[in-house]
Amino acid sequence: MQAGGESRDTIAELWRRMSFNVPIGNGDDHPRNHGVLRMPDGWRLSHAYDIAPYTSAGWVVKVVRELSMGLRRNGDAGAMVDYLSIGAKQMGIKYAEGSDYLDASFDTILQSWDQLAIDQGQKLLALPLLEPSPRAARLSETDLKPVRA
Repeated sequence: MQAGGESRDTIAELWRRMSFNVPIGNGDDHPRNHGVLRMPDGWRLSHAYDIAPYTSAGWVVKVVRELSMGLRRNGDAGAMVDYLSIGAKQMGIKYAEGSDYLDASFDTILQSWDQLAIDQGQKLLALPLLEPSPRAARLSETDLKPVRA
């Protein structure tokens, strides 16, 4: 996939899917979770699947420190909000758009966790041990600008 035309939306959706795995505690995010389909007008993401938190005995969601798939071009897979911001920039997503999505994801999880499980017919799990960083504590848009020699 290339970042151009309609595929820009596809790339943004891919980043959102990868990003959502961090706050829900899904450390098993890997390329097979992000299948693509060849359509007459280009590549499209398949429906999302296998998005589930890691759990331990007692159905407690584990804190995920690293994903199975790297978020950064260098392959670093640390499950950190700042890495999500760096990944967004590398995928051509505007800082405000990425930050708004992260804020909305954290809010949805904190406010709707039990209801989302009920709606899907799933067992209730303890809320993930989120460490959402407020925007003020995240890398800023200026921090993400490349340094010129």
